[in-house]
Order: sequence, then C-alpha cells, then structure tokens
Amino acid sequence: MGLKTMTALKAEFCRSYRLFFFTLGNFALIGMLIGFTPEGSAAQDRDATDEGLEISGLVLDETKTKPGRDFYEYFTTYWQEVKGLQYTIIVSELPDTTRGTFIFVKVNDTLVYQQRLNPRPDVIENASKQAVRQVGVHMFQQLTAQKQLEEEFQF
Repeated sequence: MGLKTMTALKAEFCRSYRLFFFTLGNFALIGMLIGFTPEGSAAQDRDATDEGLEISGLVLDETKTKPGRDFYEYFTTYWQEVKGLQYTIIVSELPDTTRGTFIFVKVNDTLVYQQRLNPRPDVIENASKQAVRQVGVHMFQQLTAQKQLEEEFQF
C-alpha cells in the first residue's frame, strides 16, 4: 500500500488541509482532514469568504514493478501542479519479461508518453523527466486552447 500526503496551510494557520492518497493495486482512495480555528475568531471570519478547497489535478499510480514504481516516484517528484485545468494523470505500465517494462502516461485518457524502460536508476530518472516535460507541453497546449475558446465565445 502506498501513501502520499500533501499539506497546505492557509494564512496565519487559520485553516489547514491535509490530503491523503492511498493506493492499493489499481484502486486509489483520497481522504481529507480539515482543521479550523476556534469559532468566532477574526481569522475564521476572513476565511469565510474563501471559495473552498479545489483539487485541480490527480496523479495516479497504476504501476506493477519496482522500475515502474521508481518511475512514478521520480515523476511525482518533478511534477508541478498546473493551475486552471482539471486533469487526471495516470502512470501505468505493461511488464515484459524479455524487453523490460513499457511505461505509459495518460492525461485525461489521452496517451501523452510511452517508453520502454531500462531498469537502471539513472535511465528511469531521465525518462521521468522527459515524461514530465511532455506532459507539461500537453497541458500548456490544453490551457492555451481553453483560453482561446473562452476568448472566442466571450460576449
């Protein structure tokens, strides 16, 4: 079972969020803990106007082997959230006993990256950096297209 934790603190520690991502095989479970300041505090009043917590993107692990998991760990280390887009990135693999493992990275069900993966750590890290760049380019193109559509249909 894998566990990923992400923590974000609001201004003056008024409200804190802790997101937990549990993975077990092909299943992922997301949990959230929220901490609040005492009722009636000035900090809570300022936060009352917040729009709330929004998860813009998820990165899911569907790997099966150690090289695949290492690729996923490197990928999530180098990946930075893209603001303004809702997305799901799935890192999966197809193990092959004769030729190594094949890694696939999909963004919203669109295949963006695929590569045969050599089990050497330096090769895995370089492949994950390349995947992050390709996914970043894909996301930039999506964001640009979305902004162009919004401008085109703006009255």
